[in-house]
Amino acid sequence: MGKLAINLDDETLAKAQEVAGSRNTTIDEMVEDFVKSVAQQSKADREKAVESLVESFKRLSRSIGPRTWTREDLYER
Repeated sequence: MGKLAINLDDETLAKAQEVAGSRNTTIDEMVEDFVKSVAQQSKADREKAVESLVESFKRLSRSIGPRTWTREDLYER
């Protein structure tokens, strides 16, 4: 089995330890479970998720008309 080392600031580490304790587990086990879930996702699942996101952007986007301003207009001082 391989090993993975990560660096966390003290505050993040303390919060992660609280979460792990409330879930009756360890930070190591939480990280391992997360990495496994990411590694087990198939390429098709990832592509489906991206496709779903793109489709929702298309479905939920609204036209606000033509752009009548320039970047310089916005930042005019």
